[in-house]
Amino acid sequence: MDKIAAVNHGRSPYSEINGAIAEQHGAELARGRGEVVIQEPGKTSAPGPDYVTYEPKERTILAYDAKYRREGGSFPSEPSLHHKLEKWMPDIRAAVAAMPEGPLKDAASAALKARRVQICLFKYMGQGTKRAP
Repeated sequence: MDKIAAVNHGRSPYSEINGAIAEQHGAELARGRGEVVIQEPGKTSAPGPDYVTYEPKERTILAYDAKYRREGGSFPSEPSLHHKLEKWMPDIRAAVAAMPEGPLKDAASAALKARRVQICLFKYMGQGTKRAP
């Protein structure tokens, strides 16, 4: 508990755990929608996207920022996410480059080249979830 609390100076001692739960839950729901996870959730407090997927129907890469809020909490507005796209592009390029060779990597690379990339906010509040492109 002390190590987790140190991450955010004790303001919200479970935020690191809740953030990790939100990221894992979001990635699993994305898989269930048919998205291919090309970068799994990693360290919760690390900069960059929380996870990255390729959406084959839309031929688009989706970079997610997963947020957990307790009941009554508020989420950031979706327009505030757009500034993250350029900042996250190196991470997104690295996720595509790390994919195994094959048609899926070729499709994701084409999406990247065509700039079919979106930032999405995954909102997790207990059992209620929403993906907002």
